[in-house]
Amino acid sequence: MDGPRNDMVRDTQAFADRLRQRGYQGLQVDNRVIPAEDHLTVYPTTLTRALLQVYPGAGPYDGG
Repeated sequence: MDGPRNDMVRDTQAFADRLRQRGYQGLQVDNRVIPAEDHLTVYPTTLTRALLQVYPGAGPYDGG
């Protein structure tokens, strides 16, 4: 017998929707699916995007 299937994309969308419905003042919820990434590989991409939101720069950015 198969148990319930874990759907990370669906669950994350439901979580983001609940946060939006709460109406917390000043809270901005941005939920994105990053193509070609999985649970283990998405971390560097999301960390970089989050830091650029908090500390925007002028770019372009290089690897150095």
